[in-house]
Amino acid sequence: MPAALFMALSRTLVRANVTGNPGTAKAIQRASNLISQDARSGMFVTLFYGVLDSKRKRLNYVNAGHNPPLLLKSGSGELILLEAKGIGPGCPG
Repeated sequence: MPAALFMALSRTLVRANVTGNPGTAKAIQRASNLISQDARSGMFVTLFYGVLDSKRKRLNYVNAGHNPPLLLKSGSGELILLEAKGIGPGCPG
């Protein structure tokens, strides 16, 4: 049960920080800082958060410790691995 509550808290904090906020990385960093304050020993979350601008055909994303997703480019069929460069929210480090 504690893991489910921690996940619900984490999800709420992420949603509250990204709502109406165009600065994806800063919003996730703020959420991560708040999540870390409530993280119990050994508890952490990973996440991938992306905002797609379909008009400009741009994907702005943050990958915080999650398995890297694949991006399939239309037309060429090229697969791109969207790798993480940081640690997940609540992770010590």
